[in-house]
Amino acid sequence: MIILAYIDLYTYQLPNPVTLSSMVLGLGNAVLQQQFVHAFSGALISSFIYLGLAWASYLYYQQPAIGGGDIKLGAALGTFLGIYPSLIAIYLSFMLAGFVALTALLLKIKTRHDYIAFGPFMIIGACLSLVFGNEIFYVLLGI
Repeated sequence: MIILAYIDLYTYQLPNPVTLSSMVLGLGNAVLQQQFVHAFSGALISSFIYLGLAWASYLYYQQPAIGGGDIKLGAALGTFLGIYPSLIAIYLSFMLAGFVALTALLLKIKTRHDYIAFGPFMIIGACLSLVFGNEIFYVLLGI
């Protein structure tokens, strides 16, 4: 994941060989742990959410806002996280990316038309979800 974050930061691309092999590793790990359905469901939900957001943003802005690599990375992360941690990771990735984008806009580092690599935020969100997922879930629900 560190390799993917680095590549995305500098090229704004997530290469298929790395994202797809990550997905295969996640599914293989799930088979070994007898959690295939959980991992496959996490991959499906993650990829459909990112695909839906990509489609909606394309309809609204008439240009892509989320790339195909992000959708595949979401599926790969979903295989490792499962259903609920994937949802938390998606939420965190958008919150983190939004905060950084807003800060970059306010400081005039970026303009509205500049790209921001989303893969690193997805990976950070997934890591935070793995470590603090239950606590974040309870905070979001107000429990």
